[in-house]
Amino acid sequence: MRLRLLFSLTVLAAVWWLTGRPGADALMAFVEGAGPAGGAPLAEAAGGRPVVVISPGYGWWSADTKEIDAGAEHAGLVEKDVALDVAQQAQTILARCPIDVRLTRTGDDKQHTLANVYEIVNDDHPSLALAVHTSGPDAPSGAAAFYTVDGEDDTGSQRLSSGLAQAVAARLGLPDLGVQPETASTNGGLYIHSWRAPAALVNLGSLGADATPLRNRRRPLPRLPFPPNR
Repeated sequence: MRLRLLFSLTVLAAVWWLTGRPGADALMAFVEGAGPAGGAPLAEAAGGRPVVVISPGYGWWSADTKEIDAGAEHAGLVEKDVALDVAQQAQTILARCPIDVRLTRTGDDKQHTLANVYEIVNDDHPSLALAVHTSGPDAPSGAAAFYTVDGEDDTGSQRLSSGLAQAVAARLGLPDLGVQPETASTNGGLYIHSWRAPAALVNLGSLGADATPLRNRRRPLPRLPFPPNR
């Protein structure tokens, strides 16, 4: 399971944040398909690379069940594995860009629980942070995202969420279910709330209704329409 098309989602988020910052022009050239000549890495941005943190959903130790929380499962798809696969591939391709992409986990993590994730994220002092999830098997078809309310940067969070939901829906051919405030979630809030950066949680699609595109749809890294910088 590769989900190569979803590389572009994090690129979109990174470019959005880096506009006007050192290295943004080089990153835009990469996204638009030029790439660095000969495959050589792009030069580091002046003053150090901005940090983007991607947090693959689930895969953390559960103090209640005494096992790894796998998230939703359906038809051979497991949320923790889909999220990690997308995050790792995004990290790999963005390693050629003038940003530092870090993951909160690189496999099943028995040393941390969900309650520890905010510490992992904030310790990296990110310029932006993304949580990658899927919807459960009973959820309707479509991509969606959540933004923070009274968080670190709600305006940035809302814009980032909207861009991600639109990009996922377009690339997977799914309905765009739009964005919601984190207060609309079942728990009345999300773990992205305490992240000290513009943060968004994106649901890639339903493990039930969207199982086929989540499993099988593979495309080369596409050029992305860049959202205007307002």
